[in-house]
Amino acid sequence: MEEKQIFRKSVMDRLSSPEELNDYLHVTRPSVWIALVAVVVILAGALVWSSVTYINSYVDGTAEVKDGNLAIVLDRDTPFVNRLEAGQEIIVGDDVFTVSSIGYRDEGIVVTARCGLMDGTYPAKMKFSKTQLLGMIFN
Repeated sequence: MEEKQIFRKSVMDRLSSPEELNDYLHVTRPSVWIALVAVVVILAGALVWSSVTYINSYVDGTAEVKDGNLAIVLDRDTPFVNRLEAGQEIIVGDDVFTVSSIGYRDEGIVVTARCGLMDGTYPAKMKFSKTQLLGMIFN
């Protein structure tokens, strides 16, 4: 009966010179290291990008401007109404205005700001949230 060995015979032989190490050790190719470095660079770039990128959330509405006062009336059922507060931004076209007050009336929630626009009606949006992408990923 033949004796079974766990290791191959070549593994059990002793090395007699350093040149024989190449028979036992596999040398990694430069292409493997380049691929590894590329993956690390991509991950680091994604981490930096996500730490400086923000996602803004808006509520759309119609702005009524009269005598330099801008007012947006939002329905009480508008999502995220509880996040609206003074100091947030209202964007009308390319102009950005700061919310001065938020009030509640029968017709809905009234957001007001001072502006330099002519009297009239304008499409507007109000930024109510600014979320960092990295915080969103790890939250």
